Amino acid sequence: DFLNVYGKLWSVFMEDGEPHLFVVAVVVSNGSDNSPYVNKICLTGAIRSVPTCRKTYVQNRTIASTLLTVIYSYEGVSGTLNVPLVFWGKAAEEIERYKPREVISVVGRMQSRMRSETDEEGNPYTRIVHEVSVSTLIPIERNLVTNNGIF
Repeated sequence: DFLNVYGKLWSVFMEDGEPHLFVVAVVVSNGSDNSPYVNKICLTGAIRSVPTCRKTYVQNRTIASTLLTVIYSYEGVSGTLNVPLVFWGKAAEEIERYKPREVISVVGRMQSRMRSETDEEGNPYTRIVHEVSVSTLIPIERNLVTNNGIF
């Protein structure tokens, strides 16, 4: 069984010091396995960091990553949230042409994965990384965006 959940992306720092992403549900309805909304997320925001493009080692696929700053507002509280984005193939090549502060929309899916890192003292540890795997990049005309100077 599937549920369609429509809402806002939210982030909070938990006791472990890591930011955790979740959706504040606005509407929940019965879904089906052929629903176009199965793990689908659409975000509009400003590019926060310079997109970095590279090739994967195994399959030599093009991959790029950056952060997207999105504006949120919930129960009178508003601010910004930096969402990690991962682009593949043609979308990776396209995002490389963009600069920080340019506004885009993306369509993709949420994913989580374990990432091994080392701390300042060289000790290995594992953390959970939440990101959006982008399937579609949609350029936005800068003069169409009203953002109160937040971006």
